[in-house]
Amino acid sequence: MRAGFRPGAINALGVGEARDRSTAELLDRLRSHLEPSGPITIFGGVIPLVDALIHHQDIRRPLGHPREVPPERLRVVLDLALKAPPVGAGKRAAGLRVEASDLDWSHGEGPRCEAPPKRS
Repeated sequence: MRAGFRPGAINALGVGEARDRSTAELLDRLRSHLEPSGPITIFGGVIPLVDALIHHQDIRRPLGHPREVPPERLRVVLDLALKAPPVGAGKRAAGLRVEASDLDWSHGEGPRCEAPPKRS
């Protein structure tokens, strides 16, 4: 609530609170919070899945370690990403039929927009 429910402000608060912790302290905290809790569980834990999957790839690709994500996870992430206000994909995809070329997944009606995932 202190961040006014703004994603950028929420992230800044989290970084500020963790900035002075050691690597060991950060790892201990992560290990003690493996189960999602609080408001992010409103959709059954899907929000942390989307966040983790996207940011996991954000970290791996520049390091040259991309990972094939299981299709059942990608489908869940694609469905929610279209509804997530911070992503804004739903507005950008309005009036289009969005299809994954490497996965049995599509959304919407209209001119077809197809793409594979970005590969590094």
